[in-house]
Amino acid sequence: MTVTTVLRRIGAAIVLAASAITLPAVSVAQTANANRPPAGLKWEWMQVVVFNGPNFESTGSEADRRVLEGIWQKELQAARTEKDGTRFPSFTLVGRAPIRNGQLVFTMYNSAGYEPCEPAPNGRDANQIYVTCPLRAVKISREGRSFAQDFPAYCMLFLDSQSNPRERNHVEYAIDDRSGIVYFRTIQFGKQVPECNRSIKVGAEGGKS
Repeated sequence: MTVTTVLRRIGAAIVLAASAITLPAVSVAQTANANRPPAGLKWEWMQVVVFNGPNFESTGSEADRRVLEGIWQKELQAARTEKDGTRFPSFTLVGRAPIRNGQLVFTMYNSAGYEPCEPAPNGRDANQIYVTCPLRAVKISREGRSFAQDFPAYCMLFLDSQSNPRERNHVEYAIDDRSGIVYFRTIQFGKQVPECNRSIKVGAEGGKS
């Protein structure tokens, strides 16, 4: 059975409580190497999946959507509603990395009034358009077992308009197979934002990074 098949099946059944069954062969930890990614890495965009927002485009797959419905189930149900009862849109970013016996899904969430996210510290020109939100890393085994861990203050950006297309405003990630580090960077107005560089390490349980 492939990892993709498992992800499609478990969907909303993913368990995110701290008491969930862990994957003992794999640990995830934030690193201090975010500004030193090795040359030659393959950078990929984090995909956008929008809930309750028919006027906004999603770039993620239906398999992504089903998995994210489980990962962000609590937040999606708690999203603010308008006077007519319609929920405000919820925005998520998602990426994936292979791990031993499964896959690591890393994702961010934001919606109107979502307190864990904060606006960027704008300067005099108010030229920063990203927000900072927790990154949730979810380890999912081929058997469907899962465990989630949150990392604070990751930059989230998914702007897509005629004047500011997604090509110039998005979050990218790259995986260094040799070190097990996943690097994240934010492209805003076509330029990298150095203060948004982040990284996490996937390695043996109990290892330091």
